[in-house]
Amino acid sequence: MLIETMTRKQVILPLANITCAKAVEGGFIVTDAQGNDHEVDKISWEIAVEGTPTATVAAAPGTYLINPGDGEEDSPKVWKSNVLGWMVCADTAVRPMVLDPEALLSSPWQVLHPDGRVERSDGRGWNSLDDWLDEVREEEAS
Repeated sequence: MLIETMTRKQVILPLANITCAKAVEGGFIVTDAQGNDHEVDKISWEIAVEGTPTATVAAAPGTYLINPGDGEEDSPKVWKSNVLGWMVCADTAVRPMVLDPEALLSSPWQVLHPDGRVERSDGRGWNSLDDWLDEVREEEAS
């Protein structure tokens, strides 16, 4: 992952070359491997840290990120995106790797496992897709 600095002379740094990061108002001061300091805005830093895997693991076939359908007659009751794998990110969080980046826009996100369980990124879980969908529909109705 590359990160763009906000200093007078813009520099593109690989995240792997950053040895230290210090939070300051509006962003971070990062030190590169040569000892040079660079200013980075908070959003760029967070995107880089959240999206940079330090390790990856393949997902089991049949693992999906899911979102409820919109209730239209012709649409599916659940939208699914294949989870290709899992990445342990630089911020130590585990996130799914998917081809469709829009699948991660909903927060918290939900995963349908091959055994039928549904888990949410906030720690909640359901024994089946139907149990999860029933609860989601109840929440939407209230």
